[in-house]
Amino acid sequence: MADIATLLNRVTFEYVQEPDCNDNESDSVQQLSIIVEPVLLRMYDEKTGGKNYYFHIKTERWAFDDIDELIDILKEVKSKVSKNEKV
Repeated sequence: MADIATLLNRVTFEYVQEPDCNDNESDSVQQLSIIVEPVLLRMYDEKTGGKNYYFHIKTERWAFDDIDELIDILKEVKSKVSKNEKV
């Protein structure tokens, strides 16, 4: 039987947090989106060095007072995407 693999086409991870005390522009929450898109096949080896995905970060404002908070989010996304890659 042929090996059937699930491949990511595009996935978006959404994170939400309360506004920080310096955020005077909004009373609503702060949102962070991390979009994961596959590398186009024609560009796969030339520009990406063999990487399968590009990671895009989108936010109006995402404040943090400990850089490890952001690193942990990025590691979480990487872990979830890596589980989907065919090894």
